[in-house]
Amino acid sequence: WRFLLAIADLAGLRWSQRARAAAVVITRNSAEDDPALALRRAVVYGLAAVRDPTWLSSKGLTLDRLGAYQIGSGKLRIPSEGLCMLLRAVSEKHSNLQKTKLAQLLAPFEVRPGPINIGTKRLRGYKEEDLQDMLDRYGAGDGGDGYSYDDHHF
Repeated sequence: WRFLLAIADLAGLRWSQRARAAAVVITRNSAEDDPALALRRAVVYGLAAVRDPTWLSSKGLTLDRLGAYQIGSGKLRIPSEGLCMLLRAVSEKHSNLQKTKLAQLLAPFEVRPGPINIGTKRLRGYKEEDLQDMLDRYGAGDGGDGYSYDDHHF
């Protein structure tokens, strides 16, 4: 954008303003249409929200209902269906999210469901550290727009 905006600046104030307005609209629309970006943002919110019992209860959720549990290090293990429930609660874009679609959306980021043990049950699900690693490697799609793991707004 820098080069295109520089050219618009050279063309005069009217073109400079129009180019900046167009850049904002195009950037916003492409972010809204990007399912991978929307998923990463929902994961950011979800990982923060799952630690907030007040928020969970406001959505009718609990760690037990999600099937999530913490291991000794405090990291979460969450079954695929529980993660779908959590992401459906934090993002309207994912209101119909199912386990298969979740796996398809996470696969390009090298995050796959694996075996997790919950009591005597062996389920397929996700490790919090794998989701956080995805965010560390690929970003939360924040681009300065306020999405952050530590500073979430519900």
